[in-house]
Amino acid sequence: MTATGVSYANLSIGSESVRWIQKWPGRGQANENKVPTILVYPNDQKKPSSWGFLSETVTEQNAPDKAYKDWFKTFLDPARLGQKQAEDPVHSPRSLEEVERLYEDYHQLLYKHIEFKLSVELSKISWHSASVEFIFSVPTTWPPQLVEKYRDIVKRAGFAQCKNHTLSIGLTEAEAAAVHTSLEASGIFQEKDILLVCDAGGGTTDLSVLQVSDTSTNALSLKQLDVVFGATIGSAAIDYDFEAYARSRLELAHLTSPLPMSPDQAAWEMMKSRDFQNTKCEHGGPDDQPVFLLPIPKLGPAYVNHTVGIEQGEMKFTKEELQRFFDKQVQKLVGLIDTQLQTMQRKHPGQQVNHLILAGGLGHSPYVQNRLRARFLRGGGHSNAANIQVRVAPDPQLAVCKGLVGDRLRRLKAGQPVLKRQALLVPLVPSQLTRLADAHVLCEIESDLSGADESKFKEKNKHFWRIGKHYFRIDYEIKVLIGPADVRFELWFNGQKLSKDQPIKVDWQAPQVIELPAPMEPENRVAEMPTSPAHAVEGPAEMDGMQRS
Repeated sequence: MTATGVSYANLSIGSESVRWIQKWPGRGQANENKVPTILVYPNDQKKPSSWGFLSETVTEQNAPDKAYKDWFKTFLDPARLGQKQAEDPVHSPRSLEEVERLYEDYHQLLYKHIEFKLSVELSKISWHSASVEFIFSVPTTWPPQLVEKYRDIVKRAGFAQCKNHTLSIGLTEAEAAAVHTSLEASGIFQEKDILLVCDAGGGTTDLSVLQVSDTSTNALSLKQLDVVFGATIGSAAIDYDFEAYARSRLELAHLTSPLPMSPDQAAWEMMKSRDFQNTKCEHGGPDDQPVFLLPIPKLGPAYVNHTVGIEQGEMKFTKEELQRFFDKQVQKLVGLIDTQLQTMQRKHPGQQVNHLILAGGLGHSPYVQNRLRARFLRGGGHSNAANIQVRVAPDPQLAVCKGLVGDRLRRLKAGQPVLKRQALLVPLVPSQLTRLADAHVLCEIESDLSGADESKFKEKNKHFWRIGKHYFRIDYEIKVLIGPADVRFELWFNGQKLSKDQPIKVDWQAPQVIELPAPMEPENRVAEMPTSPAHAVEGPAEMDGMQRS
């Protein structure tokens, strides 16, 4: 199961507190930190009948004339969509256009709820007239062209369509989690401490390496030490594997004594149930039970099948069975962290990584925390992490969206962000690019100078005695703005930015696939993790964060 979080700060009432939306349609007076990323469509309609918690009712989930849509976030990547279609053609989106429609519909409903909840908090100004900044995070795994596509979809959904509303792509998820941790728990860090931040969410995991650069004031600062990267690792894969395992057992039971509903539907409902989700969240904690029971939908207490562990209409599972699904993700997570530590050793020899900060839904898991603490005890075979401390970010499920807002507030208040970046300007002419072995075409840019002042153009060969063709010479600049997760371009002429709509047309090229090295096998590994066949899971991407002023 995946979800979306929204944090905000309302500067119009003089408050700098970072708050978050906790009231969502379908949950009454209950507080929920996030809303499920789910849509339900009637079969004969193009618009959803419900979203979020409203889609989790029995009526919506089991309606024969409706389609339940979830786990669609990472399918915006054509490569991941194609992989999923090859593995599971029945339950996959039929096209990229369908995925974009799901994105747009979900964000339209999200925007309407944000407006509904926050417009009443404004002071002496309407929502449409207020200055509102929307800041979104995207997975590290997304290349620039996917980020731009996402930006366009979000705009079409209603974000930043008002005159004084703006939209931007903020920090990556791991960076935002690091910022939130530094703001909420600054006392645990010392000058020049190095942080390896791991944001393990529903479908993706992002890593970032940062260093504490200033502890002289209460406003702690960080600087980036290495590039941010990520992988498709997350808690949604645990759901997916559990569903497949439950389905295989239900199919065996169905052959012996038919069930009142298909094994496929029953397994899906068992995975979505609060009983399973709560058990998953508590796995590895002090109250973890050796056995847990899950009711099988529409199955009465008279149904018994000891062969597959069904008694009185409930299926029995052991914590060891659930642990296998966790271990698949933990093993991938360890490989990702190993790779990052190896990279740090190569790029920054002699420096020690002091903290491993966990955030996100999977990072909040007691089992994952315990396994990582055991695995990286005394560095886990890495000489540059001999005294590394595994820590959990405050509010790990909200760390990303709260970090986005906190960083923006710092910039507004102090004139600089929490996270500082270093940039190196290297002038290059196109002919030099062919000499770079690792260089490849990212995009093609077309500039529209029709909005420039023609009187500033330099006219050449204008006199009749000049030999040569009459032409105008135009000196202009294209500024490349490299953000944490996106790349933007600005067209400047005569010291001014051209404000015409879309003065630069960017044609993004297809991304290159980068293979990560295999995880290392340290000699002092504390516990071996069981292996299992690889299972490609299209987990969701976290898309959190909204700040308003």
